[in-house]
Amino acid sequence: MRKEIRSYKRLYGDRFAVGLGVLEKGITGNENILSPEMLERDIKICRELGVKEVVIYRLGGLNKTYIGAIKRSMSVP
Repeated sequence: MRKEIRSYKRLYGDRFAVGLGVLEKGITGNENILSPEMLERDIKICRELGVKEVVIYRLGGLNKTYIGAIKRSMSVP
């Protein structure tokens, strides 16, 4: 993931955004759910690499556990 983000960040600069997810199954029901731990890790990687925008998909699964993961990933190191 780091290698891909670095590559696209060089190419697009601050216009590059990362899409993460999903937090809940969609209409087909076969999507892989991103765990709160993986979401936290992925957001931290994006922050480390200077990504300015992260989009999280399928927010219907957003709960206190995911909110905690997002808050922890956004806290200043």
